[in-house]
Amino acid sequence: MTALATLKKLFARSTPAKQARSKFFRPAIDALEDRRLMAVFIVDDDFAADNPARRQYTTIQGAVDAAITPVGNRAGDSIVVRPGLYNESVSIDKRITITGAVAPAIPFIGNRPYANDPSLNPARASIVDPATGAGFTITASNVILQGFTVANFDESEDTQGIVVTGGTANKILRNVIVDNTIGISLATDTATSNVGAARTTYVTGNVLRDNNTLGAAAGNGIYSDAGLRNVSITANRITGHENASILAITTVDTDFNTSVTIASNLIGNQVTGEADSAIILANLTNSTVVGNVMRNIYNNGTGIALVGGVSNVKVLSNNLANGAFTGINVIFRPGDYAVAAPNSNNLIQGNVITNFGDGGIRLREGANNNVVKANVVQKNGFGASEADANDGFGSGISLEDAIDNIVELNVSYYNDTDGFYADLLSSGNIIRNNTGLFNGEHDFHDDSIGAGTAGTANTYTNNRGRNGSPAGLIRFRY
Repeated sequence: MTALATLKKLFARSTPAKQARSKFFRPAIDALEDRRLMAVFIVDDDFAADNPARRQYTTIQGAVDAAITPVGNRAGDSIVVRPGLYNESVSIDKRITITGAVAPAIPFIGNRPYANDPSLNPARASIVDPATGAGFTITASNVILQGFTVANFDESEDTQGIVVTGGTANKILRNVIVDNTIGISLATDTATSNVGAARTTYVTGNVLRDNNTLGAAAGNGIYSDAGLRNVSITANRITGHENASILAITTVDTDFNTSVTIASNLIGNQVTGEADSAIILANLTNSTVVGNVMRNIYNNGTGIALVGGVSNVKVLSNNLANGAFTGINVIFRPGDYAVAAPNSNNLIQGNVITNFGDGGIRLREGANNNVVKANVVQKNGFGASEADANDGFGSGISLEDAIDNIVELNVSYYNDTDGFYADLLSSGNIIRNNTGLFNGEHDFHDDSIGAGTAGTANTYTNNRGRNGSPAGLIRFRY
């Protein structure tokens, strides 16, 4: 058979099959006929009127309402908001991406705004200024909100910059939030199914400044009391808040936040003189606080406060300087927060703490089974009076009614009172391989009584310092 004959034979055989299949098989049409291209809407307060045919709107809410709710996991529509002043509260109830002009923010000098700050100029920034309530309220999942300024110029009471009421995989990116009651009010889906990077909620690259206007929960940069799970709060610049830079608590002592990362945030500013407040955490588990830089923590002057119910949390490699009270305060405050148990099984490692008024690191009021390791605490305790010294104030690292903790490989020097201190109620702690030098009273000091080292209730091994109390507490002297 010739080659031509073979080809004819093949085509002849395939034709009936093709004809038979074509009655039932429509792959190209069936797979595409229910698809819709993602739409892009433009918002500009300079438009004369809305033009739905061109997807042009004068308000952000108008564009959100016009956008189509996507089906399944398909991408949502996008809204681009041009520079301008938008006096509205925007409610977002569908998967969508909303992008403002991304105008940069200039740091304040003290508490005074820079006159030419682009983020406060409606000719350069997309500014949302709500009359009441929130600038943006997100009630959906998979929302991207980026590049806006949310500014309460008239200082209305009870305003919030951005509110996230739940959901997963929302992204709050590169916004400037200033002069509200609360900067960002944050909640997520707390179900155990909320795991993995694809479901993570991100609060990243935002500037939060001076959100202290009168109202409920005033003075918080990032605030959460309704539940967090699978959240990343990273690389934000937070200054000027009177209660907390970041506050993550719960209102019921049996509810817990989990899988939260607070990392690489810049809180306060030593160069410009901007002050700020504590990171306050309650009922938090299996989370990480890492690589944050905190300066001038004088408004509510603890750096990082674990106020109860915190367990299996890693506090790592944070750099804290200049605060009124305590650098890292592991404390139990059931009278102030809905917490049922002291803090336990946490790791505090690799932090540098300088120039805090009450002390460097304090484990207090039942803190147990924590590890304090390889930290540097220096020049703390300038706010402690002579009467306070025996209560743990003014020391580099102190154990105050602290049980079964490990304190190891730390360096504590030039603190006002003691380098390392344990009070009468602290027992079962292991203090080993630490160095204390040039502290005001003792490098090592223990007031407990028991069967431990030198008649204390704790165990000391391989520590180095100039002096200790009682005698025999340390073996190696400089």
